[in-house]
Amino acid sequence: MVTTVAELGRQLTLMRLNAPRPTPAHEPLTLRELSRSTGIPRSTLGNAESGRILPRARVVYAFAKGCGVAEEQLAVWTEARNRLAHAVRNRRRDPDYALVGEVARRLAESSGDAPLQLARRAVESRSPNGVTADLDKVLEAMSPEECAEHLELMPPAAAAACLHLLAPQRGAWALEFLDRGLAAILLEAEDPAMAAEHLQLLDFHIARQVLPLIPTATTSSILGNMPRHDAKVLVSRMPMAWTSAVVLNEVVPVAMAADLLLTMQRGQRSRVLESAETSRIVGLLSALASHEAGKVLRGLSAAQVKCILMEMPDIKVARILGELPVAGVPDLLTTGTIERAATLLTYLSVGRAAEALNQIGPDRRAAILTRLPVDTRHGIEQAVAEQPVHQAVFLGTTFT
Repeated sequence: MVTTVAELGRQLTLMRLNAPRPTPAHEPLTLRELSRSTGIPRSTLGNAESGRILPRARVVYAFAKGCGVAEEQLAVWTEARNRLAHAVRNRRRDPDYALVGEVARRLAESSGDAPLQLARRAVESRSPNGVTADLDKVLEAMSPEECAEHLELMPPAAAAACLHLLAPQRGAWALEFLDRGLAAILLEAEDPAMAAEHLQLLDFHIARQVLPLIPTATTSSILGNMPRHDAKVLVSRMPMAWTSAVVLNEVVPVAMAADLLLTMQRGQRSRVLESAETSRIVGLLSALASHEAGKVLRGLSAAQVKCILMEMPDIKVARILGELPVAGVPDLLTTGTIERAATLLTYLSVGRAAEALNQIGPDRRAAILTRLPVDTRHGIEQAVAEQPVHQAVFLGTTFT
């Protein structure tokens, strides 16, 4: 039985990898293929598999159906998801008894209102269920501003437990009345999934003030619990200095950092990457689609691009080169093995390959051509013969 969001994600991944294929020789079903067949964005399917975010019932249903699950078994998966959602909601509304007792005592001592007296009696009776239920009523009866005043007096763990008893929107409203530093402390103390909900519901200007005050590792976990699009929208409005620091911080997963990198303007990206370690840049580019990686590299010098591409797998480099101007290709063809150069050429159009080959020495050019498949070689040789030969050096230029 599936009991956690992480376990549901693992089961969905296994379902996809073991989905029926046309023949045994076919590769496992990819998220891209599943997205095409279900009409659900690939990022949403990826979030479902990540185990960080509880997918909607319709996503689980479409996921299972797209993986070939029998019609009569589809309800089993959606029911498992719904049971998990119910358990998650109950966990959010069942904080530790000692913390709830602390919250209820402070509230009861501050007012003579009947709901608060109910909370006090529940504490005295040592009934956890009673405390939770009565405290829930107490908090919901308060205005967000009054609730914030009590949160300020509590230890962070108790205040976070209190926030979990409120509906997410009311919790966010209470956070907006707090000092920004204290709001950041409470978001850090919360479960990352609930903190992600609250952060998305905060007024944008307040969220922009609070987010930089949360430690980067916690920020990474909170953003990871948001839908990918929502996290990108939030971060795209953050100050440049903060976004740069998050992108370069090794504790932030490269997939998330790569998404943040794409939210920057071209000039901003270039300045950030100029100070980054090559290994970090390689990781970021590897997490991007080829056209996105090409977009990132266009603002860098040819020398920097060369250093980066030399550290990446051949197939990824070859695909990225198809997105870049031909200017930087000749230098890559003269570096490394003949076999690598030939591999890179096979991913370029005949015209681009010929143009690049005409800019390197004849001996190296001839050696590379001999490593190409016959059909490819003949087409490129003909194009090479029809183009003028250049001997140019492109290091020090910028890809534009």
